[in-house]
Amino acid sequence: MLTIVLQIFLTGRILKWLGVGLTLAMLPAISLVGFVAIGLMPGLGLLAFFQVLRRAMNYALSAACAVKCSSPRCGAKTNTKRRA
Repeated sequence: MLTIVLQIFLTGRILKWLGVGLTLAMLPAISLVGFVAIGLMPGLGLLAFFQVLRRAMNYALSAACAVKCSSPRCGAKTNTKRRA
């Protein structure tokens, strides 16, 4: 549910604001913040919260960045002539 909400409402905006590089850099940063928080205040609820957040962000943002990285850029010239 969280992943769907992220993909619908936030993924496009995050990619526009930060670009692909910083969006992909957010994923390890979220993991780092989660591990530090769990290290300071260990608890099952905090572990579950950051695990759900990390997985949702990973799926929502990684998939979008992969599509954006693999699609051709707008206006890029492609070779339309084929050699036999």
